[in-house]
Amino acid sequence: MAEHNILVINPGSTSDEVSFFRGEQLVFHKVVRYSPDDLKPYELEKVTSQYEFRKGLVLNTLKEHKVELSELHAVIGRGGLLRPITGGVYAVNETMLKELQEGARGDHPSNLGGILSHNIAAMCGAAAFIADPITVDEMEPLARYSGMPENPRISIFHALNHKRVARHAARQVNRILR
Repeated sequence: MAEHNILVINPGSTSDEVSFFRGEQLVFHKVVRYSPDDLKPYELEKVTSQYEFRKGLVLNTLKEHKVELSELHAVIGRGGLLRPITGGVYAVNETMLKELQEGARGDHPSNLGGILSHNIAAMCGAAAFIADPITVDEMEPLARYSGMPENPRISIFHALNHKRVARHAARQVNRILR
């Protein structure tokens, strides 16, 4: 099996994480934390107004670690506020980009994950993906009951982290988690 070079981008409210893998080997992982002053110019804007700021962070991090864009085979971002979907990895498409850019389901930094992955991948001809957006919905019907029929529970959480922790815990007790 051929190894692929993958750039991973995880935009958050107070920090961004950028990682680069050659096959399964982590080459680097960088966490950049923001102060309120860093994000102050964007506080009255939609989160997508931070796009250039955060894209610059990603590109500078690649440069700092001497990774050329031409080395990338895929770019994957944290999934944002999309319509409810099953967990997994999805190719970024135009419908998804529009939904993330408009913020129709909410304005959150994770919306930048798909936008950044798509645009950086386009710069070098790589594939663009998102993983486990925060609107992953795998709830059983009974879990939707809230006690108020007009207000059913909705699925919105940090699915990416929850699934990672579950996989880690399963490995520790020698169980397979799909």
